[in-house]
Amino acid sequence: MRFLGNNRTVFRVFGFPIKIHPTWLLLLGLIVYSLAGKQGLFRVWLEDEQVGEIALWFLGLVGATGLFASLIAHELCHSLVARRTGLPVRGITLFVFGGVSELGDMPATPASEFLMAVVGPLSSLVIAGCCGVVRAFGTSLGLPDITTVLFRYLAYVNVVLALFNSVPAFPLDGGRILRSILWGISGDLRAATTVAVWVGSGFGITMIVGGVIMAILGGIIPGIWFVFIGFFLSQAARGSLRQVIMRDELMGEWVDYFMKRHPVTVRPDTSLRGFVDDYVLPYHVAIFPVVDEEGRLMGIVRSRDPAQVERADWDILTVRDVMSDASEEITIAPHTTAVEAFARLAGEQGSHLVVVQDNRPVGIVSLRDLFEFLALKIDLGSRRR
Repeated sequence: MRFLGNNRTVFRVFGFPIKIHPTWLLLLGLIVYSLAGKQGLFRVWLEDEQVGEIALWFLGLVGATGLFASLIAHELCHSLVARRTGLPVRGITLFVFGGVSELGDMPATPASEFLMAVVGPLSSLVIAGCCGVVRAFGTSLGLPDITTVLFRYLAYVNVVLALFNSVPAFPLDGGRILRSILWGISGDLRAATTVAVWVGSGFGITMIVGGVIMAILGGIIPGIWFVFIGFFLSQAARGSLRQVIMRDELMGEWVDYFMKRHPVTVRPDTSLRGFVDDYVLPYHVAIFPVVDEEGRLMGIVRSRDPAQVERADWDILTVRDVMSDASEEITIAPHTTAVEAFARLAGEQGSHLVVVQDNRPVGIVSLRDLFEFLALKIDLGSRRR
């Protein structure tokens, strides 16, 4: 998801990078305040207990941490099933609206999408059940009231997560379940997505209207929150439909059909000043393949890489000092499908890839090239396969 491009990987679970987007800090603050602030949930539940202010805020932080652990567990279940069905997973990102598993492609079959979607709400219900059991038997186990309140909250919030995600509004889990069923019946992913997206957009608009009414009636904070979530769901649903349409139009196309051929290459021993004067300014392209004497790819250098060092050192340093190695993340084969190329270009690897054949660069493919090719194909009504 391109709007999650500023995230940071904080740790890994089962090989999946767990990332945090800066907007997650806003959600963290809101949750802690809703639990421990004025009229907060924990403050109300513990009003008859002698709980200090510091302990209450600490409990709010622990409750928020438990919620995010539940979100990660929910998304991990999606990711594990996706991996089992052969879908690439780029990671799990926590952001202002919760969490999301970043898939590298669309599910291959209706059954795989159904399994991947249904496991999310089920995992939340399992977590809720476990927390509910601990809370129910907390007193007999000798747990203090402050602890049972925490498990009461986690049981409650995971039930809410399960119910909310079960709403048949795309791209929520319930909407994906709806799409998988429609897809299985019709055999048409595009038509199934269209119906699921209309339902999802309608649900988002309903949330926006409900949030406005809530705010007018005095619930300003929850009203604003409903408006934001409704807007996000509506936009995400439409974005998913555009992605399916693009995927459908790109089926049967290959990278070598729309790549820019004969890329301008540069030698690694070229000084940075020479690189800027002789390559960047005359050709004004984003990236240049770096090759050895025999034309074999060594890496890439971006037009803005010289800005990483002082201008006074441009005569001393060379392209080798700032280039990136020729890893699999920045290269692609000419007979790769356009669908796979789009998945990689739309990910975090960047908007350019070097097309390599026999270890030599034969072209450059960019997200812009792909969009221009797609727009031209749609405008001309071409269905070439």
